[in-house]
Amino acid sequence: MEALISVIMPVYNASKWLGKSIGCLIEQTYSHWELVAVDDGSTDDSLAILNSWSQTDNRIKVFSRKNGGAAKTRAYGLKYVTGDYTFYYDADDAISNNMLETCLNAISNTRADIAMPNLIQQTPDGHLISDNFKTWNIESGTIINGQEAFERSIEWHGAWATALYRTELFKKTACDENYLDYFNSAELITRIVLLNSKKIVYCDSEYYYNIHSESMSRKISARYFEYLDTDIRLIQEAEKHQQPRYIVAKTEVFAFREMIELWHHYLDNRTLFSNEDRKNIFDKFDSFHKRFPKENIDEMLSVRLGITPNLQRLLLLHGWPLCRLSLTLARMVGKRNKLYPWFSEEQIKGLK
Repeated sequence: MEALISVIMPVYNASKWLGKSIGCLIEQTYSHWELVAVDDGSTDDSLAILNSWSQTDNRIKVFSRKNGGAAKTRAYGLKYVTGDYTFYYDADDAISNNMLETCLNAISNTRADIAMPNLIQQTPDGHLISDNFKTWNIESGTIINGQEAFERSIEWHGAWATALYRTELFKKTACDENYLDYFNSAELITRIVLLNSKKIVYCDSEYYYNIHSESMSRKISARYFEYLDTDIRLIQEAEKHQQPRYIVAKTEVFAFREMIELWHHYLDNRTLFSNEDRKNIFDKFDSFHKRFPKENIDEMLSVRLGITPNLQRLLLLHGWPLCRLSLTLARMVGKRNKLYPWFSEEQIKGLK
């Protein structure tokens, strides 16, 4: 008996993209699938379009709920899947016509938990931004374990969320309320699923991720700064799952980098925020600074040369107001890259 693949599609104001995304699914070389499309309180005619598709193909199931964000919408959709495998598909993206078949064959041949197609990032008009297999020198058929996948996912260097998962594996985490209240819960959930998997195989098919200004992940809002909460949770999860020290250090370095980038992002867009939003954003940074683990600062910074370690230590140990002032001044004088260079892979590996 053929395995059933459940495709979950969260939909929010995606009317202009649905024809292409669902059309790609209809054209798949593997036909034993179901689409669980969940309208997340759209204000355009997305729901009407979905209902129209469902009337022409009984594999398409449509649900509607009050707006709650992508992660909660996906978790809601998981309640209705009946497939052996689950694939998350964003409403504004596209897939190659052999993707489901190729991923399923890769899992069957290797007994993997997850099959990861190539991720192609492009503009809506098809202009190539990046080809992840080429960027990270990945060959189809390569197999990695969960810890390797988790490490790669910290900065999405060689691992990504778009993949075919064993449904039972994904349900263990994706429906856990402890992970659903973050702005970018979907990314956190994916990382934990990767960590809990035993085997991941890369396969020769394509997922086309469209990068455009209307994407929810790219819109500027006060909630955008909730990435800080998720970064702290990522560190905690790495420790909870007893990851090697150098992997925990990677999560710390990633969080430290993102704190700097988000503050610069705030400075670039602060006129767009209300006074209440600014207060909430400041509170997010202050909370992050207080919760960021500081017991390993000396170890984390010991491999750095010159003034940078001392400056970073100052920022981390002496409270958010001083940290904020230093970051702002650095931005003003244009010394961002000199004062806050990123940690290299070699330096992080030196923390073992």
